[in-house]
Amino acid sequence: MPADRDREVDVAIIGAGPAGCAAALTIATYTDLRVTMIERDITANKPGEMLPPDVVQLLEYLDIGTACLADGHKEAHRILAAWGAPELADRSLLFSGGRPAWHVDRTLFENQLRDAAQKRGVDQWHANLSSAVRTNTGWLLSGSDGDKVKTRFVVDASGRAARVARRESCPLHASDQTFAAWRIFDLPASRDHKCAGATMIEAVPDGWWYSSGLPGGRLAVAFFSDLDLFRDQRVNQAGGWQRMLRNSRHTATRLTEASHASAIQTRSATVRYFARAHGRDWIACGDAALTVDPLSSMGISLGLLTGIHAGRLAAAACGGIEIADSGYSSEIRRLATEHFETRRRFYAQETRWPDYPFWARRSSAAPETAPAAEMTA
Repeated sequence: MPADRDREVDVAIIGAGPAGCAAALTIATYTDLRVTMIERDITANKPGEMLPPDVVQLLEYLDIGTACLADGHKEAHRILAAWGAPELADRSLLFSGGRPAWHVDRTLFENQLRDAAQKRGVDQWHANLSSAVRTNTGWLLSGSDGDKVKTRFVVDASGRAARVARRESCPLHASDQTFAAWRIFDLPASRDHKCAGATMIEAVPDGWWYSSGLPGGRLAVAFFSDLDLFRDQRVNQAGGWQRMLRNSRHTATRLTEASHASAIQTRSATVRYFARAHGRDWIACGDAALTVDPLSSMGISLGLLTGIHAGRLAAAACGGIEIADSGYSSEIRRLATEHFETRRRFYAQETRWPDYPFWARRSSAAPETAPAAEMTA
């Protein structure tokens, strides 16, 4: 793409994470439409995540297959959980059709998706989105670099920022104000002998811990709690993070021989969705449409799935098909409702600290989908 970017495309995708890349790859693989993705921050370090076995089907649809997973990621066969009881329970993943789950290096995985999209002709516009204005023929997007793009259709894959969904004043429903504080440690597999690289989940009085082995002898560790508890305990600072770690048993033991911890990073982990996630000339996918509890390990796979659907509908709209009544928003609401109910049942299994705020809030009979505004740490 030349430096002068003032031109027209068929579809502009705001965001280049898994959802945005899935939308771009869908359009580039199955149509001749012109596509651009806009995102500046593509080098940020991100925590690892475990992908379920059925993610392979989504990658095959995107004509990527398992090659990218075999290149720099790790197979996962075990989940260790201290949830509802103090001892770790070992749950094998081998029952899932003989296919492994995957411990994913999130940054590497997203770079692999972007590279695949670029090889198929998807332009990547490295800038922050300054504005998105609807015109008589579509949208005019302006970037922080001063360039502009005219587009017939916009895919909102901007994550929790939900740039277009919020612009369209779509009703937002949230169930909590969960936040995560995470960092990455050096921990060679030879020193993680007890867990053997498994994903570990450990409930504690003020929230829960997640740790998972990453390629290259690293361990991703995250603590999840509510925003007010984060602030009270100063979990975003090294002293507060260490105090919360001392309240754990298995996670602290796992980190005994760890070294070189990265800086603490925080992010919202609020479970929420937009009741209206698409219109005639735009559609939201991934976290811009629905965010799920990190316990589910569904974030990336749901981003890929909704990104594929967004790409299909974007192509249909550019082909003159009316998509406003396609049922996509109804499907997002259905997925959210099912997720809230599954989540409620899972948290109900932990009964050791019923009077602690974090757990008391999750045992409440109040509706989980009450409208709420998201906050920042």
